[in-house]
Amino acid sequence: MFYYDAFSGKCHPFIYGGCGGNLNKFKTKEECEARCSHIGADRNAPRPVSSLPLERGSLAQPVLLPGSSPVVSAPGKIFVFFLLIL
Repeated sequence: MFYYDAFSGKCHPFIYGGCGGNLNKFKTKEECEARCSHIGADRNAPRPVSSLPLERGSLAQPVLLPGSSPVVSAPGKIFVFFLLIL
């Protein structure tokens, strides 16, 4: 599987676990590039930054941001979850 990274302007491979997902998921690199290459990358564009303060937490208890949903985790695995608002 491949996903499009708007910051690099390229399609990158990833391992899809098969649970949910979003529309940024393509079976081949060619399919990803055909669908997304027109978007292009603006390397001078500012990267998104949250204005929320940092919070301390542990891997045992997730820290949820307002508007986010809990994520099911597995022992020994680390999951990163973020909410991107465009």
